[in-house]
Amino acid sequence: MNTMHIQRRLLVSAVLGALAVPVTGLAQDAYDYTSVTLPGTLGSQAFGINQRGVLAGNAFAEEGNIGFTYDIKKDKFELVDDVAGFDVTVISAISNRGDLVGSVVDETTGIQSGLMLDKRGNAHLFDHPDAVSGTSARAINSRGTITGIRDSADPMQILAGFIYDSRSETFTDIVPGALTIPQGINARGDVVGSVIFFSENDPCNPGTPAGGIVRYAWYRSAEGDIQYFTVNGGFSSARGLTDSGTIAGFTADPDTGVTQGYVTEIPAGQCQDISVGPEGRVAFPGAVRTFAQSITNSGTVIGQYVDADGIQQTFVATPD
Repeated sequence: MNTMHIQRRLLVSAVLGALAVPVTGLAQDAYDYTSVTLPGTLGSQAFGINQRGVLAGNAFAEEGNIGFTYDIKKDKFELVDDVAGFDVTVISAISNRGDLVGSVVDETTGIQSGLMLDKRGNAHLFDHPDAVSGTSARAINSRGTITGIRDSADPMQILAGFIYDSRSETFTDIVPGALTIPQGINARGDVVGSVIFFSENDPCNPGTPAGGIVRYAWYRSAEGDIQYFTVNGGFSSARGLTDSGTIAGFTADPDTGVTQGYVTEIPAGQCQDISVGPEGRVAFPGAVRTFAQSITNSGTVIGQYVDADGIQQTFVATPD
């Protein structure tokens, strides 16, 4: 087996293995937690919340994926109909004016396209010109600028990240790596996400020998400057971003393997490890793992947790 195949196997194993380690959740008192379950479903995931307190996500049912929104203040669910002509509609985020983004899948062709769905139900689909068969939106800001991911023909790149301007219908590739996931985008156009590099391409430790992988959270300014960082010494991901620069994400403890959410500020320099104490940790009580995915300007955090039975559920964490 050649080096390229070994590296790719390492990368896939690391991504899947990070989601399969059973650990014990740690609760703390910085937030009041609420579990959000769409009645009649088995579990759910939520990745985005707008400034009006409406989150968007997907529930899992025997009949398949169900997109939904949930108004925290009104305690009200609304279902999202599948886009006509497609087998699956996945919802990832919602803008302040109510536009939804995500993806649609045509199971006949195997093509996944990015989706922007306005509140009137009009669907705008887009495909990255370099995608092989998969384009998906992750988040959207108030200007209609969308973050997303696509697959790649490059055998050393599993996922590539991009910004899509829905007004000009143009793509900008960002933070090149072996596996890049951009997500949170604020009103100014700053973006946060995560990236995996093969060790010989480590931007924070040049000269590292080949044969391993490294993972960083990152912050990208609207001007294109990138800062890589970790939280509490673990493999870290940034997922949500406020207009003032507060970041929400999750990190795995390097000693115990416990995955918890965190809230912190933009790092002051490049390649920093940020220490986040109990006051900045997001951990759903009794959960095995907690993944913070989005944050409002007022500090409300949403995401998903994994319970003792391995079921993912959506949570809302309100600052105490």
